[in-house]
Amino acid sequence: MSLTTHLAVLAVVIIDLIFGAAAVGRFGGGYAATAFEFIIILGYVLFILQWGVPWGKREEDDS
Repeated sequence: MSLTTHLAVLAVVIIDLIFGAAAVGRFGGGYAATAFEFIIILGYVLFILQWGVPWGKREEDDS
């Protein structure tokens, strides 16, 4: 992904954390809002940045 795409997704994640966590916190309480924020950030790190996942590593050519 390009840097522009990463920044756009990061902006959406930040907006989701602001408004989504407030909505979840209103209906589920403080612990639910914290869990929601953790899951959103973990999803961003794993699927967008591809840190710590086997499909995110590229094999190096030994030749």
